[in-house]
Amino acid sequence: MSKRKSLIYLFVFLLSIFSYSSANAHAELTGASPAADEVISAWPVEVILTFNEELISTEDQQVNVITVTDSSGSQIDLQNSNISGNSVSVGLPTEVSSGSYFVNYRVVSSDGHIVEDSYEFVYDGGDQTAEITTQEEPEATPYITQEEESSSNLGLILGIVTLASFVLIAVSFRKNRNK
Repeated sequence: MSKRKSLIYLFVFLLSIFSYSSANAHAELTGASPAADEVISAWPVEVILTFNEELISTEDQQVNVITVTDSSGSQIDLQNSNISGNSVSVGLPTEVSSGSYFVNYRVVSSDGHIVEDSYEFVYDGGDQTAEITTQEEPEATPYITQEEESSSNLGLILGIVTLASFVLIAVSFRKNRNK
């Protein structure tokens, strides 16, 4: 095998690794009701989040979760997250006070990746002077376990091992050829 062919094979191999990681992107939030940073005057009956990928649904455990908290960090949602295709929703109580509310979510898309994030919206209760307050925003509930975190790095580790193997094989072929 010529040096030029080896370099071409290496380039194709590296290109395939980087293409795999970009094609294997996580689910992205494409719609939310109420939306991030929105000031609403009519209280919704539920929060609905829509993603660009289908979400995994299991009967054994709830893997896609939305929680809604008030500005003091108290959870106010009805704890009944519901999955439908690429959307997840959670019911809300009918009576709440005006103020800032935080939507925290954790979803698992069909590719198995976990996506967590949060955003804020404001319920003004008919008061048009309500403003979004981002001071002391409560943090999203930490859902990722050590096991999940380790498995998310598995692809990177396998890619590095594969690359190292490829380089060793190429070096071995070259040494055998020179003998």
